[in-house]
Amino acid sequence: MSATSFICEHSAEFVLIPLLTQLFSAHKQNLIPLYFWKSREGSSISKRCNPNTPIRLLAMYARRPKVCEPGQNYILVKINGILFERACYLKENGIPTIIGVPRVSSIMNLHIGCPCSWFKLCPDKNVTSNIEFSIDIKSNKCSIKMPPNIQGPLKDEELLTVFNESILLPSWQDAIQILRAEGLDYGSYGNSIYWRMGRLYKPVYFISRQGDFSTHKSSVFFR
Repeated sequence: MSATSFICEHSAEFVLIPLLTQLFSAHKQNLIPLYFWKSREGSSISKRCNPNTPIRLLAMYARRPKVCEPGQNYILVKINGILFERACYLKENGIPTIIGVPRVSSIMNLHIGCPCSWFKLCPDKNVTSNIEFSIDIKSNKCSIKMPPNIQGPLKDEELLTVFNESILLPSWQDAIQILRAEGLDYGSYGNSIYWRMGRLYKPVYFISRQGDFSTHKSSVFFR
């Protein structure tokens, strides 16, 4: 029997977002989760929300745990090649990209506080195929040695480091300019059914103001 999932990416996000924000809050860093749309978060009224406050940005793609049978002791995870393409654009603009997946093999075990696994995507434009592997639910060990373009599973302190080493953007307006750019328009899907129906891989973004961080870099790049 081939592996399939019992939840969608949005259901996974309901678990991943609280866990990540609570982790950073425990280290005195407040994250604001956003699902970016040009006409909403990227609108003119949004630009007027604290426009001159330097911020950091993190992108998180939720992945679905896949199983052959509910209740098994491992999950299967797929990282699509197109996510590395998106991570390249974000990295060029100082925004790191991570992957999160709830480490459960039944919908009845999905809850806020359930174990989750985290990975950092190292941008690589040459990645065109999907990468699949399994994760042991109890030990968090992966079935393969991670390739150079994936780091993880990440520990809590490593997640904090990923964010704190990101580039400090001068303002929220600068962040909007990056997120509205063509590099994130998902054109690779062309006219496929996934594009027409809106079934796109969109990340959840997390922003934090400058006062939440003790170290930063001051450079910013725009394509």
